[in-house]
Amino acid sequence: ADQRTDEQKAELTKHYRSIDQGIAQRQKAIADSKKPRPVDPKVTALTAALTEISKPLPIDPRLRDLKRAVDLSAKQTKNPRLTGAQDIAWALINSPAFLFNR
Repeated sequence: ADQRTDEQKAELTKHYRSIDQGIAQRQKAIADSKKPRPVDPKVTALTAALTEISKPLPIDPRLRDLKRAVDLSAKQTKNPRLTGAQDIAWALINSPAFLFNR
């Protein structure tokens, strides 16, 4: 077998393939086994569900408002003179005399 030329090997292969009845079935089975497997719909549904539940939860609106209030309060404590002036202006604008005249 080692002394055969490539031409002789090809001729022998051709001969055996012509007389072998099941070679077409085996070649088809090999081709079918190399095809990718169909996607399971259950796996697709589970993947979609996992993607949906993996999304981060939205922040609670009340918590967001409280965090903003804390940030604003922290900024106000940095400049007490401005905060005092704003408080006085707010008190004057909301006084009954100012509201009555406007």
